[in-house]
Amino acid sequence: MKKILLLLTILVGSLTHLSAQSLSNIDFVGHWTANDERVSTEIVFWKDKLGDFQMVSWDKSDGEMLEISNLKVINNTLTVTTRNKSTNWVIYRTFILIDENNLKETIKGDTNTKIYWKKLK
Repeated sequence: MKKILLLLTILVGSLTHLSAQSLSNIDFVGHWTANDERVSTEIVFWKDKLGDFQMVSWDKSDGEMLEISNLKVINNTLTVTTRNKSTNWVIYRTFILIDENNLKETIKGDTNTKIYWKKLK
C-alpha cells in the first residue's frame, strides 16, 4: 500500500511539473527578428542561472551591439531601455508577448513607432 501511495504521489507531482513547464515555455526566450525588413536589429532573450531575463540586441548591418539597461518583465510585458553608442539614440522599448512566436514592440524616445517581431528559434 505504501508503494502505491508513493507511486501516486510521484505521478501527481510529475504531472503538475509537466503542466507548469508547458505554460512557462510560452515566454520571451529565443532569437527574434522584425517582420519589417527595414528594421536592422535582432534580439535574443534568455534567462540566466538565477531565472532572470537577459537580452542582447545588435544591428545586422554593422554588428553594433546596443547598450541594455532597466530590463523588467511583468507577466507578458517586457520593458527595457536601449542606447545606440554610435548615434547616442536612447529608446524606451515595451514588448508585449502576443503568442509564443510573435511580439509587439512599442518604441518611445528618439524615435516613436511600433514593430512586430517573429521568433526564429
